[in-house]
Amino acid sequence: MLRTLLLLLATLLRAHSGRWDTATCTEGVVSVPRGGRAEMGCRIANAFSHVSILLCVHGSHCQTVFSEEGPGNFSRGGWRLQVQGGLAQLVIEDARTSQAGTYKWRLAGLQRNVRFTTLNVSEPQAPEDAPEESGGPPRPHAGRGGAARPAPGPAGGRGAPGLGGGGARGRRSPGALLAVVSRRLDARADVEAEPAEPRAGGAPQQTPPGRAHPVECDEGL
Repeated sequence: MLRTLLLLLATLLRAHSGRWDTATCTEGVVSVPRGGRAEMGCRIANAFSHVSILLCVHGSHCQTVFSEEGPGNFSRGGWRLQVQGGLAQLVIEDARTSQAGTYKWRLAGLQRNVRFTTLNVSEPQAPEDAPEESGGPPRPHAGRGGAARPAPGPAGGRGAPGLGGGGARGRRSPGALLAVVSRRLDARADVEAEPAEPRAGGAPQQTPPGRAHPVECDEGL
């Protein structure tokens, strides 16, 4: 009891003779994935004389992680504490769900301060599936009736089979028309060269001179 009073008196004397600690710590919630790195710390205006860190789970059960005096580097059970002057830093290299909870800082410099920091350790997210690469021939478009429409043909419209582009009736070139007329004239000349069969009861009918035989032409002329 006497020792406690002497420590309290010494603290009060140091507080009056020096400046306030003005402790500032990592506030709020620190969130890291499981296996990640977590850092939190506290700073005061004066040098630390004692640092205690407790881990409280579900707001009731608390276990002491560190209780150290003076500066130095300390390690225990996956936690690492570094105290230097008025800075205390707690580092977790490989965060586990068992290390999640509320950390209670008990800081002693020229005064005593208590601060709280919450650590949240979450499960790492699974990588999303990569989207399928587009490629291959394009799919034909379906018409109204559900059947696939054929790919468009060469320029020039539908045209007649074997005659290329054009209207419903394929038009022939002048050279082609002349060739058709020439073939028909040759065929007609061959017919005229053959002797005509005589009609029953009379002489064969002859074409009067000066009258030409009619030449049939295609509709395309």
